[in-house]
Amino acid sequence: MSGKTILILCLAIGLLVIGIVGAVIYSYWSDWSHPWGTADREFLIDIEKGMTAEQIANLLKDKGVLKDTTFFLIMADLQGFGGSLKAGEYRISGASSPVEIVEMIGRGDIHRRRFVLPEGITINQVAQILEENQICKAADFLQAAAFGQTYQDAGLKSGGRVTAPGAEGFLFPDTYFMEKNCEPARVRERLMRVFNQVYNELLQQVPEAERWWLLEENSGVPALVTLASLVEREAKRDEDRSMVASVFRNRIKQGMPLQSDATIHYILGDWSRPITPEEKQIDDKYNTFLNKGLPPGPICNPGRASLVAAMAPAKTDYLYFMATGDGKTEFSKTLDEHNAMRQRVRTDQSQPGQ
Repeated sequence: MSGKTILILCLAIGLLVIGIVGAVIYSYWSDWSHPWGTADREFLIDIEKGMTAEQIANLLKDKGVLKDTTFFLIMADLQGFGGSLKAGEYRISGASSPVEIVEMIGRGDIHRRRFVLPEGITINQVAQILEENQICKAADFLQAAAFGQTYQDAGLKSGGRVTAPGAEGFLFPDTYFMEKNCEPARVRERLMRVFNQVYNELLQQVPEAERWWLLEENSGVPALVTLASLVEREAKRDEDRSMVASVFRNRIKQGMPLQSDATIHYILGDWSRPITPEEKQIDDKYNTFLNKGLPPGPICNPGRASLVAAMAPAKTDYLYFMATGDGKTEFSKTLDEHNAMRQRVRTDQSQPGQ
């Protein structure tokens, strides 16, 4: 065989090898650069602290995301995060390519779970929702936001540093997105930070001339939030909230007990039924039938409308209110008017079809 023939044969073999290698690389890249599944295929994976890139690659292979782990390990090393992947929960979508998934994990784009805190929710209910959504354990959150601790913040524009019993009232009701297994203190700080932002925003919307509650002696942020929490639980419609706030304010000014059923519900931890006359005699500092003035702290976490109502209660002479059963609230200036209204409501509710 001549030298020329050998050269041609070597070139042919070389080209063949290059072609095979290129085809293999192209096949690998095609698999890695295109979605591994379809958009309806989606799951969550937990990357635990200390897991290696190889362990994560095997986890993804077991789930059908990767055909083999080699390319994942190469990319992890090339991007410099082979030994420093961020622990947490990751959302894996079939609409993403393996390359995009590697990059997502490398960036530490941890999945954030959505949860909703309704207006008027208590701290115990907040803790329960957090545990149900695996944000943190209820008991751990309650310890981090427990009664007996002080709420302190210098960022509230209505005054200097303030204190209140625990975080009740300052965990703002809203929709949140947070990581699984968060530090309870971090969750508490997030909810309270949102409260601060909303409070300051709402305060700027209330003309200074209407902020008389804030300017009175012995008032301030904790007292205002406590008032807002009573309004939140007692009023069913936003349009009634400033009127309910005015009733409480007028009673405080006249030295009358607030007589709020909501405070008894809070003591009992039961909001599902009417309270009994005997329960109004419970010896508790939150009982506003036995104790004058506001209770020691908020009884729930109020929303925007109730905070605004507490910041600027309506100017009225009302001392009484009652729910009519259809969501409305009726107001009275005297006890006689209130009793007459109570009788009318009872009569209406006893009629057939009511």
